[in-house]
Amino acid sequence: MSSSASSSTWKMEKVTGSHLLKIADYSLAKGMMGVGKPIRSATFNVAGFNWTLACFLDGQEEHCAGWISLVLRLETDAVAVRALLKLSLLDPQRSCPFTRTIIDVFAKQHSGRGIGKFIRRADFETSQFLRDDCFAVHCAVTVVKSPLLEVPATDPVAPPPPSDLHQHLANLLASGEGPM
Repeated sequence: MSSSASSSTWKMEKVTGSHLLKIADYSLAKGMMGVGKPIRSATFNVAGFNWTLACFLDGQEEHCAGWISLVLRLETDAVAVRALLKLSLLDPQRSCPFTRTIIDVFAKQHSGRGIGKFIRRADFETSQFLRDDCFAVHCAVTVVKSPLLEVPATDPVAPPPPSDLHQHLANLLASGEGPM
């Protein structure tokens, strides 16, 4: 009688990368930019796609006025990219971030995806995140690729040798040896 066992794991293939956007001179920039006018990060690459992060100090749209909006934009021509977006305001010691996470589908023809009401500007201005008129936004992007089925490599198991038990018993009986 023989038995065998195997296993496999289904998971989503994903690639994660991040970008840190530091904004200095906050007091000069707020109110001056205006609703819908962002501060943009440099372009960064995650999983072969180019991205930019936009920070709207006066809100992305009129209904977001009084809020800081954070929006990730796909800059690479692609049909659609599914991604997990984790946006964090960092305190100077980077020990207690204020974080919001979304998962969405990004495409270049869209203006981007993000959080229009990330943090109330009045709350932000009295928080530990704004120090010496500067703050930092950490943007982590996890691009979800295709599903992946992992099948671990197995060591081939050699079959047991053929049994000669019947031959051994016949020899034992023919010899007359053994217990009686």
